[in-house]
Amino acid sequence: MTVLQMRYTNMDISDLRGSLLADLLIAIDADFEVRAEGRVIYEEPAFPVVELARSLAVWAATEDHDDFIFESLTADEPGIVMIRREGGGWVVSSAFTPEVVSAVADWVDVSACIAEFIGRVTAELRQRGVDADRIFRS
Repeated sequence: MTVLQMRYTNMDISDLRGSLLADLLIAIDADFEVRAEGRVIYEEPAFPVVELARSLAVWAATEDHDDFIFESLTADEPGIVMIRREGGGWVVSSAFTPEVVSAVADWVDVSACIAEFIGRVTAELRQRGVDADRIFRS
């Protein structure tokens, strides 16, 4: 079984100035890492975790899953986080660290990782008084 994790610490909302969806997506960040089998696939401080959570929620809700290639409003290059179909399952990687790729995981493991990440982001936003429902229903 492949153990996938998307984790973050130190969520920072101090740059949040407006109430537009774009403000919520890019002004809230945290120190972020993607891990698989105990190895770091990608890590970055001040990462737009809310934007990633929203993008993953939209992608995971689709019927037929194409490859997920995160295109952040704050990055010049797509693929900071990628979930691609391979060998009857899914691999997690980053365009910024192409030499590190997870083992093939089944959809159950991938969707559990995504749900846990989105749930944690949502809960922390609510604790801080941010309208998380608005982020995920827009």
